[in-house]
Amino acid sequence: MNKAHLEFLASPQWAQILETDLLPWLIGAADLGDDVLEIGPGPGLTTDLLRRRTSRLTAVEYDRHLATALAARLAGTNVDVIHADGTDAGLASNRFSAATCFSMLHHMSSAATQDRLFAEVYRILRPGGSVHRDRLDRLAGDP
Repeated sequence: MNKAHLEFLASPQWAQILETDLLPWLIGAADLGDDVLEIGPGPGLTTDLLRRRTSRLTAVEYDRHLATALAARLAGTNVDVIHADGTDAGLASNRFSAATCFSMLHHMSSAATQDRLFAEVYRILRPGGSVHRDRLDRLAGDP
């Protein structure tokens, strides 16, 4: 992730967009359920919103520095932060009630890598589980 994008994802402007745009859409889209997976939380502003809406949240972050910082910040909460590749994080099949990924799909190196990510997400979702991603990635033309 480039420095400018990371700074934006940690900014008050992004926090405001999340509260006024993403959160109302997410709440209207579906019930997240009790055990949610977040792929690519970055600095964790989306994690902060999600953790208030579920009993248990697992955040999988590829960047070691971001994962370590987020895990330290959220220690003792309902969030488990894992430093791993979302395409193979070693999580149990049929576990999660929902999966989310916000402003991260465009960082994946290829369509094949995105396909592997979505295959993994669907493997670890419970039957009837849901996947949610932000419209920024949908507008970027990601699958």
